[in-house]
Amino acid sequence: SFHCANATSTPFSAQSVDAAILYQAVEYFPESGALPQLLAEMFRVLRPGGTLAIGLASPMALLELQHFQAGVIQGVNRAIGSNEVAEAAEKVGFECPEVHLAEPDSDADPPIPLPCTMLLLVKPT
Repeated sequence: SFHCANATSTPFSAQSVDAAILYQAVEYFPESGALPQLLAEMFRVLRPGGTLAIGLASPMALLELQHFQAGVIQGVNRAIGSNEVAEAAEKVGFECPEVHLAEPDSDADPPIPLPCTMLLLVKPT
């Protein structure tokens, strides 16, 4: 099932979730200090062996989106790099076995206009 909640303080019990997805959401946190809190909460709720998938928009993609869709992403505070996320995740206890670049695909339905970086983080067993 899907749930929408405050990502830094979820209503879920510890070790009760198999997987979580944060797709182009990290960019909306007000400052970099919120990233460790977010990752710690995801680590808390994931079961051992659970996976957290994080999708980060590339800085150029954010600029292009701001240019072509003015006002749509007014809440974006800053671009966050995959290295910053991976380092913060490892401090919390995650393993970061995979980082992928998702290329734009105009033939997809719906089209994927912007590149993004996908990180797969695993809670050790």
